[in-house]
Amino acid sequence: MQATRVGIGGMKRNVDDVIAQLKKTDTFTLVSQPSLRGKVAPWTLVWRIWQYAGDVDLYYGISYGQWPRYLFARLRGKRTICHWAGTDVLRVLHKPLHRWWFMKVIRHCIDCHLVVSGNLAEELATLGIQTQLIPLVSNLMLGKPVPLPDTFSLLAYLPADRSDFYGAPIVYALAAQHPEWQVYIVGRDPTPEGKALSNVVELGPDADMREVYPKITVLVRPTLHDGLPRMVLEALSWGRYVVFSQPFAHCEIGRTVEEITYVLRELEKCKTPHTAGVDYIRETYNEERIVEQLALVFTEALCKNKPCTEKSL
Repeated sequence: MQATRVGIGGMKRNVDDVIAQLKKTDTFTLVSQPSLRGKVAPWTLVWRIWQYAGDVDLYYGISYGQWPRYLFARLRGKRTICHWAGTDVLRVLHKPLHRWWFMKVIRHCIDCHLVVSGNLAEELATLGIQTQLIPLVSNLMLGKPVPLPDTFSLLAYLPADRSDFYGAPIVYALAAQHPEWQVYIVGRDPTPEGKALSNVVELGPDADMREVYPKITVLVRPTLHDGLPRMVLEALSWGRYVVFSQPFAHCEIGRTVEEITYVLRELEKCKTPHTAGVDYIRETYNEERIVEQLALVFTEALCKNKPCTEKSL
């Protein structure tokens, strides 16, 4: 029996993750999707898409550049799956033109919707979109619970290009108001804000996280919106506590400086690793199990009488 031919496209980071997972099984054959890049004649583009040999298309993204793929797959009877990872949900919810384009055009070309986290499922449900929860994880830097550091220490991820989205003002405010706390920041080179605070260490975008996690007590992630952050999973696996702006198992919720400060004051009392988070991550975010779930989705997608149903791991 021929393996299901799966084409994967969209945001490169997510595509790389899922390809790494699927390569661990021989259930699927990965095929290249036709390139939509470069200046080509419209009929050349049509021909590329028409010749595509995949059985199922899995996409990470619903951008305007992706809609020809969805449309042509629909016209040719191919099954299409959209795996929502975060940013596109935010656009659909809060950008009227993007939402109109999705609801009126792209939505009708997608057979099945997957999400990487429960909060995304709840958000899409407000638009009447039924989803199935399947995490997207690959090559996680999972650790084991090690003793907490003597100094109460925080970790934050603040990429240089979207620092406000990831809560940079909140992180620097926490550091400024609590000089007794050590604050480590990854994702960006040293900044004037960080240099001005003696308790802040900015480790850059290439920090070795295996050395960082044992040094910290709490991961603080005050993002404006999120999907399934790898750093949250990794921090929990190392027995670290997490204060997150989104509801997530074994994490504390905090969205403002005041809310996060209150939670951190409580966490200062903890002297042992967060072992419940360790057990949860190892059981729930198992790549073998996730691949099995994806295989089932692909099989059901090919059986046109079996629509995608709401499930979770």
